[in-house]
Amino acid sequence: MKKKIIYVLCILGVLLALLGLKKRNDTMYSSGVYHLNRSGIVESIENNNIVVRLDKLNEQDEDFKNVNTLQLDCRNCSYELENLKEGTKIIFYYFPYNADVRPLKVENIYVINEKESNIDYARGKSGGVITTKDIEQATEFYILAGYEQSDAEDKAVEYMLRRDATYQRAIAAGYSVSDDEINDYLDDLKVTINDSINSEEAQALISQFGSEEGYWQHEFEVYKINLPIEKYLESLKQEYLKNSISTQSNNQEAEETIENYNRYIEEVQSELVKQEQYEIFE
Repeated sequence: MKKKIIYVLCILGVLLALLGLKKRNDTMYSSGVYHLNRSGIVESIENNNIVVRLDKLNEQDEDFKNVNTLQLDCRNCSYELENLKEGTKIIFYYFPYNADVRPLKVENIYVINEKESNIDYARGKSGGVITTKDIEQATEFYILAGYEQSDAEDKAVEYMLRRDATYQRAIAAGYSVSDDEINDYLDDLKVTINDSINSEEAQALISQFGSEEGYWQHEFEVYKINLPIEKYLESLKQEYLKNSISTQSNNQEAEETIENYNRYIEEVQSELVKQEQYEIFE
């Protein structure tokens, strides 16, 4: 069975988005079909065709079983080819119905800078650190959601800065999470995954970590940060709704209250980012 690789969703702790992710760009997705993706090293480039040496991680994939090198038809990703060089590691995206076509028709490629993946990208005054690897992983998520690479990178930076700034405030405000709370949350998440209509895709995602135990250990670290953030934001939400007179009005006005709250949270997080005075290392 072909795997739908959505690795970055779990990196960001948003695996539940798998259950109903909205695509922004219909030119990249068709009839709800997900892009599959694989990775490899560029060996040669000729016009719009490139040859990649597939990562060893891909050896068990049914699409490319016993395949070491693969020719890619990149006519749909000419922008990304402009600065591509031999020896570069890339992720390439394709539709499942093109998996048997050679050269493989690719819809998009994303360049990975592995040498700089663990270098600090930004550091806030409260001590929070965002690495270039964090930015790359978030960028891949937005690419999967349909954004062009340049827009995806901007969205990724914005997301990671807000996430860290909100976490720093949550900790400062006394919000924390115990190991037991995290384990209980993950137990619920496991049930949600097993009961979802996309459980096979989720299991394919988990398999990318080598073992199920390795995946859940990773998620444990993710939710060490996410759960204090959720607690802090929930407290802001309750306070906002309590003070809003429209919560006592009809359903339409109640819906407007939620929309106003979402804008309020965006403003709060933007202000938290400013207060952190992030130093960007580029």
